[in-house]
Amino acid sequence: MKKIVICGNYGINNLGDEAILDGLIRLIKSTYRNAHIIVLSSDPINTIKQHKVESVYMFPAGIRSLFSFLFKARFWATMDAVATADLVILGGGGLLTDENKHAIWIWYSQFFWFKLFGRRFVCLAQSVGPIKKNFSKFLVRNIYNYSKISSVRDQKSKEVLIDIGVKTPVEVLSDPAFALAYDGSSFHKPDKSIVLSIRPWKKENSEFILEIAKFVEFLVKEEGYIVNFIPFQKAIADDSSQYRKIKDKSGLNDETFKLIDVNDFRQALDYISRADMIFGMRLHSVIFSIIARKPFLAISYSPKVKNLLLNSNLKCFLDLNNVNLKNLKSEYAEIKANHKNITMKLEQIKLNQTYGFFNHEALLKEVLE
Repeated sequence: MKKIVICGNYGINNLGDEAILDGLIRLIKSTYRNAHIIVLSSDPINTIKQHKVESVYMFPAGIRSLFSFLFKARFWATMDAVATADLVILGGGGLLTDENKHAIWIWYSQFFWFKLFGRRFVCLAQSVGPIKKNFSKFLVRNIYNYSKISSVRDQKSKEVLIDIGVKTPVEVLSDPAFALAYDGSSFHKPDKSIVLSIRPWKKENSEFILEIAKFVEFLVKEEGYIVNFIPFQKAIADDSSQYRKIKDKSGLNDETFKLIDVNDFRQALDYISRADMIFGMRLHSVIFSIIARKPFLAISYSPKVKNLLLNSNLKCFLDLNNVNLKNLKSEYAEIKANHKNITMKLEQIKLNQTYGFFNHEALLKEVLE
């Protein structure tokens, strides 16, 4: 029986990351039916509840937290999980980037222990970059060169790794969340709604929220839609704060502009599958739209959004600094006029991405056998 440890951004109430974990668990069970799976999580209790697998705490990322961790039973549980693993997986998602100044160090601190114990190791399904600092490049290069073979979610991420000196093979494969496409029974006929997903972001300009508010008001008052705002993250960088800002500037009531308090990624996918179209800033609001074959406009706040779409030859995105009422209305009109053709194109992309994700099976076998 294979013992496989998964480490990633889990247990922090981020719907996209939990969908990634769900996909990775499906992948492992598909490849090794009786595998013993353990997830390193920020909240093991919640991870056990959501995913029905064993879970322990991640390793601490700082000296102070390390000393605190050493004197708690959780440290030994984590040590034992990693020390006896046949394989450790880091991923997926947008973990390794300088956009968050602490991100690369946090994930390198996890990798340090995997390497210390000499575990077989693989990076799966990540978006990499931007990476501008030389020290960050050094750390990421060390992580990927320790992996026998790795996968990323888009071609640009592969190019970033090659540019910083990664020598081991890197394959471009699909995001694990596309495994949710097999849950087609949860999809419904569309209602008169639009889903909106907006996240806080340090680089958004001062007019961004106002322009989004004007657009939501247009959708409700002139187009007759109910707009459902889905927060894809509720902890750090809580998306709900953006809903409140937009609502205050739009003056709409709770009946026409709703904050949808979903409990897990499956509920978010359910709302998206009911909508006419989606306007999404969170990457997985876009991935869920493809899974549900719903026309969308992505707001590209980070290269990972644009790069993933371009990898599927999709150009349905606006860069963050180009978001204004005029451009939003123009994109909306384009989607409305070509709704049927867009849906057909998304069906093919969904199939390609879903099948593409399970190409990870061959990668896992190559690492382990």
